[in-house]
Order: sequence, then structure tokens, then C-alpha cells
Amino acid sequence: MAHSIGKTIAELRKAKGWTQIELAEKLNVSDKAVSKWESEGGFPEITQLPVLAKIFDVNIDYLMTGKETEPEIITMSKIELCAKNDDVELFETLSYDYLKTADENGKTILDYMLQYDCDKVVNAFFKKYPAKTIQQSNTHRAGAPLWYTEKVLKILIIYNLTSELLTINAFTRIGGKQTIATGWAWNIYTEKYRKLILTNNKVNDKLKELYLQSFNEFEFSSTICEIIEKNENADIQFIWNMICRINQEKPKIKLSVKAIEYLLAGGYIEIAKQAQELNKRLGAPTTNEELMQIAVLKKKDGNEEKIKLLSIMHNGIVNIDKLLEQKDFKFIKKSLNEFPIHFIENLTFIFSRMNGAHCFNLL
Repeated sequence: MAHSIGKTIAELRKAKGWTQIELAEKLNVSDKAVSKWESEGGFPEITQLPVLAKIFDVNIDYLMTGKETEPEIITMSKIELCAKNDDVELFETLSYDYLKTADENGKTILDYMLQYDCDKVVNAFFKKYPAKTIQQSNTHRAGAPLWYTEKVLKILIIYNLTSELLTINAFTRIGGKQTIATGWAWNIYTEKYRKLILTNNKVNDKLKELYLQSFNEFEFSSTICEIIEKNENADIQFIWNMICRINQEKPKIKLSVKAIEYLLAGGYIEIAKQAQELNKRLGAPTTNEELMQIAVLKKKDGNEEKIKLLSIMHNGIVNIDKLLEQKDFKFIKKSLNEFPIHFIENLTFIFSRMNGAHCFNLL
């Protein structure tokens, strides 16, 4: 027997407790049209089917057939299932040959460890296949997808398996060993791992600290700049505290002027102040003091004129070129009256606006 769209509409309308007139008003049609549909004297226009489906909270297939859509049956491979459910018992039943083979989705157990939170399965995996064994294995060279170095390292980092990282000399600079002995691929001191370690909330502070301990001055500065510039989710205060602890033993780590200015721009004013003072004590370059004052004023919603004034100064001296760029006579006059201009600035100003002969006569 053929399905009746009209009868389905009538059933859905009555289930909502609406009259034909009320349904007609919702569809912006006449009640006669609704009556005609329900008595099978006609059919709704095709453009009205999506509207009817939305009003009745059903899909178009149901209007056309009167049958509910069969739920999609989702099947999972055993390697995905054990990772998703963090099922160690299922994992223990899986053979090596099964684990090293990608499933129908083209993924291995390593992919699913990265996709799901499965601490138990991860620990069981590395107990059965230690990182050292994976590193020494020639299996990956034969094309088996199980031993992808980058994926293994990511898992060790995200799940805070520090002891496993140490066994493969991933912290090579801490151990002082040459990476050639174990292969460069197993060293975590690259940009991609730096970002993963310092910006992933799942990585604990112990591992982060161990990682930061071998950073040099350039790496501290460039890391801070990169994280702030890209708005990465990293604990800048933690990194700075690490620098301070290192400097307590032997003051040597300084931040570049660029890094200090990035700290100011990112709103880390107190850390920037401390970095500025540290650089002064170590005789290292420092940023313009006015930039520091501007950052403080902006954070406190300070006086705009004061901020503008600081922007044309360098270490207490007015920069004439920056001053003239303001093109505000009252502001220029006030600045010249209140603040000194370095004699070199005066000479530069004169030379730029007079020909050479007049300048030498003036001198």
C-alpha cells in the first residue's frame, strides 16, 4: 500500500494539538490547502516539504515514507575501541601483527592514543614495547606504520612519560651525548616539540622544567617572543620563574630587548620590569624606559597626552623627528618647554633643514 503524505501530515498535526487553520497560518497557506492535502486531494509543493519537516521536528524522509531513518551503525576497529575506552584488557589481546597494521581508517594504535585520553592503554603499550626498543627497532625502516618516531615522541610528551624520554636520550643536551648516536629524529629540541611541551596543558610542570633546563639565552628569548606573538597558550610566568631559578645558581640568562618589548606588548609588565632590571645588573642591553612607562599607563587606562609624550621620548630626551610627526602645535610647544632636547638632536634638526654652507658658518 502506497504511503500517504497527507495522512502523515494529519497525524503529525494532531500530535501537536493544532487545527488545520493553525497549521495553515504557520505555513502561510489557506486551511483549504491543508484540508486538501490531508484528504489526499493534492500534495504540498516541494518547497514546502523542508518547512513542514522543521515545523513537525522530523526529517523529509519521514514525511515521504512515514518511516524513521535507521540510525547509522558505527563500527570501530579493536585498536580504536581499546584506546577510546582505555581498555587494557582488550589491548592485551591484540597481537603485535595486529597492532602494527593500520585499520580501515588508515590509522594505527599511535593515532588513537593521540586522539583519545587513554593513560592506561598508553602505559600498557610502553610497558610491552619500551621506547628504547622502538628506537632500536628496524621495523619502521621496513615501512611498518607502528613505529613513527614523531608520533611516539608526541605520545611520550603528552602523557608525561619522562622516564621513557630519558631512556632514548631525547634530552640529549642535558645528558651531554651526541644525537648522532641515536639519530636526530629522537631529539625533542625542535620547534614543533617546543610548542607541544610548553603550550599543552596535559604536559606537567616537571617535564616542562626538565626541558627548559638546557635552554640557552637565545632560546629563552625566541620562545617568549614566539609564544606571545602567536598568542599561544603557555605559562609565561612559569618560563620566567625557570629563568630566575637558573640565574640563582649562576646569573647568565638574559632576555633580548625584543623579548622584553614582546612581554610589554603582551601585558606581562611585571615580568618585563624584572627582566629589564636583570639585564641592567648583567650589563646587557635594555629597552627604552618610556616603553615601560607607556605599558604601565595603558594597563591603568592612563592619561593619553602623557602616553603620547612618552612615545616621542627616548630615555628622557625628546626625539625631534617623532615630535614633529605629531603635527600638534600646542603639544609640540609644551613638549619643548618642559623637556630637554639633546644637542645631537639639535644638530640633526639644523642639518636637515639648512644647506651645508650655512651649517658650517653656523658652527
